[in-house]
Amino acid sequence: MTIPSLTLAMPDEPAVDVRQLKASVRGHGVHFLRMRGLTSNDAATGLSQRNALAVLASPESAARVIYDDARATGRRCDIARGDVLLVDLRRPSDIRYSGRGELLRADIPMAGLRTFALQHGWREMPDLATSDCGRADTTLSCLLASLGPYFDDPHRAGSLVVDQVALSVMAHLLSTHARRTTPASVPKGRLAGWQERRARELIEENLASDFSVEWLARQCGLSVSYFARAFRETVGVPPYQWMLERRVELAKALMKDRVRSLTDVALSCGFADQSHFSRAFSRVTGVPPGVWRRNEFGHP
Repeated sequence: MTIPSLTLAMPDEPAVDVRQLKASVRGHGVHFLRMRGLTSNDAATGLSQRNALAVLASPESAARVIYDDARATGRRCDIARGDVLLVDLRRPSDIRYSGRGELLRADIPMAGLRTFALQHGWREMPDLATSDCGRADTTLSCLLASLGPYFDDPHRAGSLVVDQVALSVMAHLLSTHARRTTPASVPKGRLAGWQERRARELIEENLASDFSVEWLARQCGLSVSYFARAFRETVGVPPYQWMLERRVELAKALMKDRVRSLTDVALSCGFADQSHFSRAFSRVTGVPPGVWRRNEFGHP
């Protein structure tokens, strides 16, 4: 779902300029906004997603906001440079700007944050310590500020950057602003659930590419030696063997097409050549690919 374009204006005042970026990370739905030209009483959370956590930051020092919980108890506070304000939008709240300036905002659906937490080892979604006023968090503030060039030119090759910032923001929220920050324990010498899923997904997505165990380990935040041992302990076979087996399964699917040559199948599955393919296929299945194809489909 795309958030509608947001333009806020007061009588005789220029409209607020709002730029938006949407992370494409599957299942998380994080939106980033930059609001420039805010004036007194402009809404800082207008058109926010429901059931989301709003993260507000200011690139300018001493931005003032009025926090009004269900319009019952308004209070004024500053968001200095390096501060953030966390607002749970599941509860009635109204954030209005006081003065002139700019705010940065991230809207993170609670469902997406919960999915991210479970993927990364939490047994359940932890409670987040939301704030009535700004609190110092230079890391989170800088993460939002780093999107500046992409707000100015959303068509530049920055989708990967936006996705990585979204993941980093969620990881930082869980590690720094959660009241219960202890992930589920992982048996010694095994991969965490999210690491196993990540490794399997990366292998599946890159079967036709040339990649190393070192690269896989780095994507899981582990050393090569620990990753190799933990993968074998968790999956039952070493990562290279599991990759070969997945490549052979892909080759079997491709060989259903009688027009495809074995050389074409080999290259499409990431093997160096037909000879390499034949050796690996025979090691996994016990027969060469040509014999397997003839037995299964009746053609060479």
